[in-house]
Amino acid sequence: MLDLEYDPKPLYNGGSVQNADQDVLSTMRKMYDDGIEKLLHPELGYKNIKFDNSKDFACGMPISDVVSDTLHYKEKVYGFCSKTCKDEFLKNPNRYLTKRN
Repeated sequence: MLDLEYDPKPLYNGGSVQNADQDVLSTMRKMYDDGIEKLLHPELGYKNIKFDNSKDFACGMPISDVVSDTLHYKEKVYGFCSKTCKDEFLKNPNRYLTKRN
């Protein structure tokens, strides 16, 4: 147990906003802010894409509400509300595309 003794002095200066290097702090804040926006609003990444479907094939949700996954299939771009719905479409694409037409 004596070999596992803990030295309470940190190896680097940090651990709080007051002690951290300000360049590191601002870089980390920017990385967090950019990342969290994409997680909270995945549809923003797809706002300039023209989809060839107006509703999610698997669940029927309007694509205009939310798109979190896409698929290029037979020279068309389809939007899906989730990876689960896209995977369901991929099991039998012709079933969904035939029903659509």
